[in-house]
Amino acid sequence: MAWIKDKYDKLDKAGDIADAIADAVKKGEIQVVEFPEKMCGYCLVSAIGFYDAKTQCMDAFFYCKGSKMCCTHSLTIIHLKYCVGDDGFKKAEAGLNIDVISR
Repeated sequence: MAWIKDKYDKLDKAGDIADAIADAVKKGEIQVVEFPEKMCGYCLVSAIGFYDAKTQCMDAFFYCKGSKMCCTHSLTIIHLKYCVGDDGFKKAEAGLNIDVISR
């Protein structure tokens, strides 16, 4: 996300940011993983993750839309950040950051 924030600070338009992300994906600097919206019980759930190849860190956002039976609010966003080593396993010293953003 630091990479995207840096691009956001330098560029003016959403299209420019999308182009910069597409260029970084082509160069192998970042990878984007998307999980399309699917119903899970009464909830509409989706996710998108950004993996930075330089730092080996993943920023993932999980979206849950629905009633309080499935989410804490009508829209709940969970931001998950972790880093992995060369073996693909989470680095123990890097920790695991989870933020919950609700509306």
